[in-house]
Amino acid sequence: MANPPPPYDNITGISRAAMKDNAQESLANYNGNARPGELVVDQATTILYIGNALGALTAVATPSGATTWALLNDKNNASGPASIALGTNAGTSQGNTAIAIGYGTAYSGQSANAIALGFAAGYGNQQANAIAIGTGAGYTTQGISSVAIGARAGLTSQGNQSVAIGENAGVIQGSTAVAIGQNAGGSAALQGDDAVAIGHGAGANTQGTQAVAIGLYAGENTQGIAGIAIGQAAGNTSQGDSAVAIGAAAGATSQGEDAVAIGILAGETSQGNAAVAVGPEAGVTTQGNNAVAIGHWAGQSGQGIQAVAIGFSAGRTSQGNNSIILNATGANLNQTTANTFTVKPVRAVTSVTFAAPTAGSIPAGFSPMYYNPTTGEIIVITT
Repeated sequence: MANPPPPYDNITGISRAAMKDNAQESLANYNGNARPGELVVDQATTILYIGNALGALTAVATPSGATTWALLNDKNNASGPASIALGTNAGTSQGNTAIAIGYGTAYSGQSANAIALGFAAGYGNQQANAIAIGTGAGYTTQGISSVAIGARAGLTSQGNQSVAIGENAGVIQGSTAVAIGQNAGGSAALQGDDAVAIGHGAGANTQGTQAVAIGLYAGENTQGIAGIAIGQAAGNTSQGDSAVAIGAAAGATSQGEDAVAIGILAGETSQGNAAVAVGPEAGVTTQGNNAVAIGHWAGQSGQGIQAVAIGFSAGRTSQGNNSIILNATGANLNQTTANTFTVKPVRAVTSVTFAAPTAGSIPAGFSPMYYNPTTGEIIVITT
């Protein structure tokens, strides 16, 4: 007894384009009725199709090998394509040896050797040798040899040779810049050329060229050119050009140009241009231009311009302009009068008589000192 006409319920993976009642069936009519995994050959073109889960036919190989990576009988992939595109609208315009995998990846203008993986990664104008991995990574105009890894990393106009790793990292990134961490480096506004931002929110909004921000929210908002911010919220807002802030919240707000703040909360708010604050909470608030505060709580609040405070709590409050305070008392030592020199402690002695130009003597080993108020020079008289 002859076999009944196909389809056969227990047979898959067999061509039946010409088996239905021993008559030719058109590919158009057959499409939509194929079994999943079933192979079908178009006898007019010799294109090989495979049935998907919906019964529709998908081309998997052509005589030229252009439809898939290689013909089934090509064991060494010698006939495989130079470029690879998998997914709806993936790699519609690809350069040589480019790779696009995922829906809408490298949709328009993917250059040679570029790689885009993930939904809409490298979507438009991905340049040569660029790498975009993640949803929307390197979405528009990703630069030559740049790297974007993470959702929306390097999203818009990522510069050449830049690196953006993390969600929203380097969203707007200059050339040869580095952004690592969620929202790091240009997530809200441009990260400048050669800038480095490492940490969540570091250098997120308008980081200057050659600036460095390392730590949670370091240099987050408007970090100046060549500024350095290291530590949680260091140089967080409006750090001046070439300023240095190292330590949690050091130079956090409105740190002046060329200023230096080292230590937790050092130079935290409104540190003046070229001012120096070294030590925990040194120069915390409104440190004047060119002022120097060294030590815990030194020049903590309202230190005047060109003032110098050295030691624990030296000039802690409202130090006068152009004044010097040296403190080793272990307590607050303030001086609000400008152009003064204040130092404590100084050893006190009794019954002292003076040497030349006054007759008499002084304790052994000591010589008198004199001060010239015009030149500021201090001299010692030796005999």
